[in-house]
Formats: sequence, structure tokens, C-alpha cells
Amino acid sequence: MTNTNIFHVHTFRCGHAENVPDTAYIERAIELGASDIWFSDHAPFPGDPFRNRMKYDDLHEYLDTLLSLQEEYADRIQIHIGLEIEYLPRFAKMGYYQLLTQLPDPIFLLLGQHMAEVDASPDGYTFSMDKEWRKEN
Repeated sequence: MTNTNIFHVHTFRCGHAENVPDTAYIERAIELGASDIWFSDHAPFPGDPFRNRMKYDDLHEYLDTLLSLQEEYADRIQIHIGLEIEYLPRFAKMGYYQLLTQLPDPIFLLLGQHMAEVDASPDGYTFSMDKEWRKEN
């Protein structure tokens, strides 16, 4: 096996990746001769204020499923579990990022800043694709 890595893999949970089981990505990575695959689905935010990311209630299922697959495929490929996060001060004040760092998994957090806060209102965010990223009420 080569030392080839497949990085930044989203799952169906984010709402904008292909709707396939997690095992499909793992099997394809193995077919390509990868030694490692790095899952980094979009971290959910409490209250689910944004679209195109997993729901907050799905976080533990995501981690539990990938931990199980990590054991199942241990002799064939190294599976790394992480989350792609944005840094938003209002969620930092709520202790959200501290909570993520205290989870036994993910083993990594990947900063992917898609938006920024612009004011204290609940909709005070900037987006490059505003209508696609902001949750519709």
C-alpha cells in the first residue's frame, strides 16, 4: 500500500455531497490504493441555523458510525475522523468550540471559513452564496 491520503471527505449528512454510504468512500479510497482517508464533514451548529451541513442531532451518529468503520477497516485503511468548522464568535461565547475539543472524537478540526459574523443579530452573517447557506425559515 502506498502512502496516499484522501483528504476532506464530506458525507451525505452535509446535504451537498453524494447520497452514498460512508463505506462507498472508504471502498473507493482502497481501490485507489490510499493508505488513509480523512473524513471532515461540516460541523453542525446548535440550533441548526445553517443549511448544507449535518444536523446537530446527527453529530454523535456521524462519530459513532465512523468509529465503527475505523475498527472494521483497520487492516485495510486508516480512517481519520474530523469536522470542518467555521469560527464564529457568538458560538465561541456559548462554549461550542470547547465542547467539540472535549469530544473523544473527532481527532481533528479543520477550519473552513465560509462565513463571518457582521453583527449580533441571529442573521448577522456574510455569505458568498447567501441564499444557499442561510437556513430558510
